[in-house]
Amino acid sequence: MIARLLLTTSLLSGSLTLALAQPSPFQPLVTAPGRPAASTPASVPARAVYHDWNSQSGQWYNAAAVAFQYDARGYLATETRVDSASQAPLRRFLTVYDAAGRLLSVTDQLYRLGAWTDNLRQLYTYNSYGDCTEYLAQNAGPSGWVNNSLSSQYQLTYNAAGVPTQSITRAWSSAGSPTGTYSWQNYSRTLYTLNAAGQWQEIVEQLWQNNAWQNTSRSIDVVWTDWPQRRRAADRSQQWSSGAWVDELRRSYAYQPTGTTQTTTERPSNGSWTPSGRTTRVYDAQGNDGGTLIEIWNGAGWSLVSGALTTRTYNAAGEITRTLFQNLRPAPQNQQLRTYHDYQQVLGTRSVRSAPQLALYPNPATDRATLHVPTPAATACPLTVLNALGQPVLTLTLPAGTATYVLDLRPLPTGLYTVRLLTAAGPVVGRLVKR
Repeated sequence: MIARLLLTTSLLSGSLTLALAQPSPFQPLVTAPGRPAASTPASVPARAVYHDWNSQSGQWYNAAAVAFQYDARGYLATETRVDSASQAPLRRFLTVYDAAGRLLSVTDQLYRLGAWTDNLRQLYTYNSYGDCTEYLAQNAGPSGWVNNSLSSQYQLTYNAAGVPTQSITRAWSSAGSPTGTYSWQNYSRTLYTLNAAGQWQEIVEQLWQNNAWQNTSRSIDVVWTDWPQRRRAADRSQQWSSGAWVDELRRSYAYQPTGTTQTTTERPSNGSWTPSGRTTRVYDAQGNDGGTLIEIWNGAGWSLVSGALTTRTYNAAGEITRTLFQNLRPAPQNQQLRTYHDYQQVLGTRSVRSAPQLALYPNPATDRATLHVPTPAATACPLTVLNALGQPVLTLTLPAGTATYVLDLRPLPTGLYTVRLLTAAGPVVGRLVKR
């Protein structure tokens, strides 16, 4: 459903991907992957150690110790980062869920002068359909919490069957205010046209410009292979140009039982469609995220150009003991290593997989980086780029159906960034280095 934020980001998925000393507060760790059904004991780690890879020395470095605490339902309640040598506390994240298991809040705190101090917070509100209607990203100020420009509201319209027919995104912005006063302002709108079966057959994206809604893009010829799960079989994307719709690309989707998804893209050329790119989202036999493979068509076949690999090691009990993150350029290059230990039993509440990560290439990048969305969303999705301090440096909204997007990195200084895409299934993140 639209913006249905059942945020099941796994603490074993690599969702916290900023520099270890300065993790982003907007990538909460929520549940361990492969959790059994309700009232079934599940094993989750109490501790972990994270290492970054130094490409110059060819060694792992910057070890950080992490401790996890869970509530009575088995949901992650606290993640605490400590100095690996002195064990002095550095930073922690507090998460709260409602009775349905939906994420309500994440609070980021820093340890200063012997006490925990509020830093950043995110809040979620849901309607009776379980769809997110408000997302507040807040900074701690002298007088309390203050919304920042990442905050959004979602106004949803449904038909009698409970299928969304319109979604309006409103942004917390000071645009147009002579005094710099912030208010909720129209940002984007998605219009859904349904076929006789009650399924979306056309999705139109619009932006609020000059006090009116202006067309930007649309998905047409939408074919569904699994409508309840919103899994598409094929679609065609068009851009609005000079008052008319112009073909941009068309896509086909293939799914495997483990969850692996492959998206093949074609572009118009001389009156026909020519293969362009292919993105494969890989999941391992346990159903956990295994990375993304990005290929281009070279005229005779597919060539791997970039991507990311996530390789997990399991013990005899099926617990993850080691997770290795690598970039593909196209040969594997180490990025981060995580080891987990001190597993404990908690009461499982649901079965979830590890959260996917965005694929970005080239990575490291200089001027631009291409972002590949694991599964193009049926609705517009907010995208945020955060620096190593967790501060937003770029915000925008990707239209529904976006499979790739080119990020302009020229205004940004060199450093480590996290790219965060908020989808209906939860946040999808990736780490990007700018040189």
